[in-house]
Amino acid sequence: MFSKIVNEYWVLYVMIAVAVAGVMSRLYLNGIYRGLLKDLKRNGAPKRKLIQQMKKNYESCCQRNEGIRDMDSFISASLYNHRFLGMTIDGLKRVSGQALFLCVLMGGAVLATGEYYRTSREVLEMYAAVGLILLAVIMDVTWLTDAGRKQELLEVAVLNYLNNRLPAEAWERTKKDEKAALMNELRERKAERNLSKEAETDIQYLKKSLEQIAADREKGETDVPYTLTPAEGKLVEEIIEGFLG
Repeated sequence: MFSKIVNEYWVLYVMIAVAVAGVMSRLYLNGIYRGLLKDLKRNGAPKRKLIQQMKKNYESCCQRNEGIRDMDSFISASLYNHRFLGMTIDGLKRVSGQALFLCVLMGGAVLATGEYYRTSREVLEMYAAVGLILLAVIMDVTWLTDAGRKQELLEVAVLNYLNNRLPAEAWERTKKDEKAALMNELRERKAERNLSKEAETDIQYLKKSLEQIAADREKGETDVPYTLTPAEGKLVEEIIEGFLG
């Protein structure tokens, strides 16, 4: 029975299928890393589910005033615990290694039992040649994708996003909310009473100033808060005191 399976190349077909599974798992893992890195490099908030979940957990800890002592462990645990098609990153890494081991095991078994089952030399040479090619392909793909290096790059990118970009995004959202609330309040006050032309001019000037601040923030450094000039600050205080007080 075993001799028939070997001579009809069924073992060889299984070896090829296992090798393909190992190679595909590495390529899929490489695609995951590339997608996550690209998502972190784009402008705006990340869209990938994993990054959004990490962001949510991080913000939750900050809101509860629970400091994260080891950010590296926090990021690594989040990456390794997340599942892609039912498998973790660590599980995907192991698939190629398991495929390599199974190919060696099956090919070695055929060559070791070839004399006992009197397998022809041509069949044994075919198994040896194909086995070596499969091993070379798996090892080459594993080396080219370099999951360890991409893991390091991804962890650094996530750390940079959580420590640097996320606070800046939160600051921007706060300023936008404050601006919207102020303008809505001014509109409500304006609707309740008739304002003088001078007051309406001041409000329009304030609106344009706030819009200019937003435009300057988009062009300049996002980490540096914008400071109003003394004249702008005085105008804001007078308008708020006169119409909101």
